[in-house]
Amino acid sequence: MTWFDASGGHLRFRRTSRQPVREWLASDEGQAAIQSAARGIRFSLTGRARTARRRIARTLSSAINSPTTRAALDAECEHFLGTCAQLAYAPALPRLTLGGRRLVVVPRTMIVARLGGAAATRLGAALGSSVPDGFKAFFADWMLRAIDDAIRRAVPETRRPIEAQEPWSCVHVEPDFRWLDIASAGAWRGHFMMFELPTGGLRRRERHALIAAIAELSASLPGLSRTARNGTLRMAADQMGSMRF
Repeated sequence: MTWFDASGGHLRFRRTSRQPVREWLASDEGQAAIQSAARGIRFSLTGRARTARRRIARTLSSAINSPTTRAALDAECEHFLGTCAQLAYAPALPRLTLGGRRLVVVPRTMIVARLGGAAATRLGAALGSSVPDGFKAFFADWMLRAIDDAIRRAVPETRRPIEAQEPWSCVHVEPDFRWLDIASAGAWRGHFMMFELPTGGLRRRERHALIAAIAELSASLPGLSRTARNGTLRMAADQMGSMRF
């Protein structure tokens, strides 16, 4: 069951499920939490570990489905796309200009690096003090991946862009381009392409020009050396540090 979708040009929170709770309880950290809670149960007909698991699952599911958390999840859609739009202003990122409007490559690893800590803080506060810190961190990462997956499944393109902060929209997703040669970056390979879309949309000729620009910019990226890719990310991150939004 998908938590987020991107249809009609908008990213939205739709529903929750038990999936992140099941995944966390099956992890080493979740199993440790179950065993710790089980030691505090004096007796259970169904087994202390099973009872502890059921109690923890109930607590986590209740926290996820609270009005506060659901409102926070809805707001994270705007935070995610707003971060994409902000990063598009970093001069170091690869770009082309069409009629005065910028087409910019925004690496996905930069999105999660800039957004992750703040998202974890916001969601942690929404979940409340009864939720273990380990689950809060896991849930924030899970949520970011779910949002990213919704955008990729929508396959944004020039006819079906996904709106971010005005004037920026996502017009292309490249899921596999490797910006960092480290194992931890594997889940966040690739990039989005953000374009300053005019309010009235694109005319046919403008759309064809944008399609050609996306192809041109995509073709130029494999020529970047590993040093150039790492340098681009570092420089863009430094530039974003001095900007105010």
